[in-house]
Amino acid sequence: MPSLVICELLGVPFADRAEFGARSNRFFDTTMSPQERLRLDAEADAYMHTLVARHREKPGDDLLSLLIREHGTGALSDEELVGLADLLLIAGHETTANVISLGTLALLRHPDQSHWCAMIRARSRTRWRSCCASPRSCTPASSR
Repeated sequence: MPSLVICELLGVPFADRAEFGARSNRFFDTTMSPQERLRLDAEADAYMHTLVARHREKPGDDLLSLLIREHGTGALSDEELVGLADLLLIAGHETTANVISLGTLALLRHPDQSHWCAMIRARSRTRWRSCCASPRSCTPASSR
């Protein structure tokens, strides 16, 4: 799930998302040999450079395109954009995966607390429905 959100943010084409997700998951594999790690790093770097080049050529509504548009041609190098994309991938994937895992572990250790999940889910749905009744007030901030 984390890599799907990151794919959306980075504007990874749908045709590439399965491979991108698989590569992202392997990126955090600590049992990999140094040779495998180097090969994976080279693959990931090549893909990110290709992605940046695509967005330079044909910008979309993703984060990389926004950075390219807002900072002008040449203001951010390909290396800087690849670095930002890598940082987003690492920070976003690892953080989200850990929160999901630790939240699940906490509920397994304390099943008596699961009623909080139902309450939060119900509360979120009610707020989302009420804020979206008026399209002008439907923002992420208003759904809190």
